[in-house]
Amino acid sequence: MVQTRVVRGCGSWCPGGDIRFHAFPKNSTQRNLWLSIVPLKMKYYESATVPTVIINQETVSPGKTTSALHEESIVQIAALAVPSINSDIYESSSALKETGVKRTVCNIEDQTSKKQCRKILENLCNLNKLPVSSEDDDPAKIDRGVQVKIKSSKEEILEKKSKILKQKVARQTTKNQDMSSLIATIKKYTETIRRSLSLFNCNVGFLSEVLEYLKEQVKTPEKIYLKNVVLIFDGMALRQNLAYDQKLDKVVGYVDLGPIPVSDPEKLASEALVFQIVSYGVRFKSPIAYFLLQITCLGNCFPN
Repeated sequence: MVQTRVVRGCGSWCPGGDIRFHAFPKNSTQRNLWLSIVPLKMKYYESATVPTVIINQETVSPGKTTSALHEESIVQIAALAVPSINSDIYESSSALKETGVKRTVCNIEDQTSKKQCRKILENLCNLNKLPVSSEDDDPAKIDRGVQVKIKSSKEEILEKKSKILKQKVARQTTKNQDMSSLIATIKKYTETIRRSLSLFNCNVGFLSEVLEYLKEQVKTPEKIYLKNVVLIFDGMALRQNLAYDQKLDKVVGYVDLGPIPVSDPEKLASEALVFQIVSYGVRFKSPIAYFLLQITCLGNCFPN
């Protein structure tokens, strides 16, 4: 049986129990006196009643349907009522002070006040043999804490792959405004250049076989895009060391410019300079020459 009343602390829950209710007096003067004492949680209405849970039956005059409340009963309600909302109980009026009953103000936001309110409720329910739920069982008292979502390793990998694919699509759909933007988009990294050179047996200098192949392919209608290309170059650092090449039957690792003579052939190469052609409208690029030289003589080799 569930009943909600206008008086604070009079909302009762008693499974299978028999709770009797008492009506307020009909005399307006006496009723106004009681309403000034009782802490209300909602607007008073004529059929409002108070349950027996918090009333001493000795201070009640019996009736046919409901019982009348003496002034002592109302004072007892004001002294023992437990707040049902997040605010303090109203201060007692002059009528309450005259009776000599002291009422404790409980702030339910304070942990100490919460314990005091629960202790009062337990005492009231023990008198009427009503079960009281423990503080741990009350779902309103459970602290959920901060909700944190932890990503798994698979989710992180998928996010990285998704980001890479989006960047590739953006590069493919980007229109080049000028030559500098084109070179910045398609110029190879040094690791890619090293990998490309290691796949072929390319002699130092201009790759004549590549140039001959491109000269034949540019005549075909399918490779018409080879007419609109740009020449770019890039360099990468090399580790200075000597190694014997069985195919060439010589020691490699020195400065080598191919057909261009070198002033000091005994210098060790510290960088590779690679030239390649890149198409304007199609994703096509091909290396056409590379040279082994020192970083110090890089500026002197550009004019030649």
